Amino acid sequence: MKKYRVIVALSLFVLLISCSQGTSDSETDVVQEKINDVLGINPYIPQTDFPFGSLLIGYEMETEEGEVKTGDPMQAEVIYYFSKDEPLDEEMKKAWGDDRKQLIYGDLYLDNTAIQMTISKGRVGELAGAESIEVDGHEVQYQVVNEELDVVIMGMDFNGYGYTIQYFLLEDETEEDAIAFAKEIIHNNK
Repeated sequence: MKKYRVIVALSLFVLLISCSQGTSDSETDVVQEKINDVLGINPYIPQTDFPFGSLLIGYEMETEEGEVKTGDPMQAEVIYYFSKDEPLDEEMKKAWGDDRKQLIYGDLYLDNTAIQMTISKGRVGELAGAESIEVDGHEVQYQVVNEELDVVIMGMDFNGYGYTIQYFLLEDETEEDAIAFAKEIIHNNK
């Protein structure tokens, strides 16, 4: 009986470790389904080595008789973090509050963002300062911003929606990693 408990405990520990590292297929499926339900589009959501953190929906703001109101949903913001060690507490969430965005899956964290991906209905539009490159046979707007944080910014359009990706070059991440991320999205949106 003691041997059985040790095996069960080890199995649960391995399962817990594997679930806490990176994004799982089932999690990306849930995110994709939620985006489809709210925006009516079916974009590919990549599985990564980074843990999934937040799915936010952005809304248009409309003015009706001089009063600002929340309009239709227009984009989804998918955020992967380097870690999820520091979730926002309830007070911080209230302070974060944004009438134009709603958290519909996951949580908000103070940890460094690894990838922030905005998926918009329609087209991305022109990214100021970006050059046009070809990635896996697909046109991608591409730029590297070197400021406080180095980040690769990419924009690409598909049938009925577009992605704007901010891939943060922290820790050991490189431009090649950012391009590989874009390739996966392109490959799975054909």
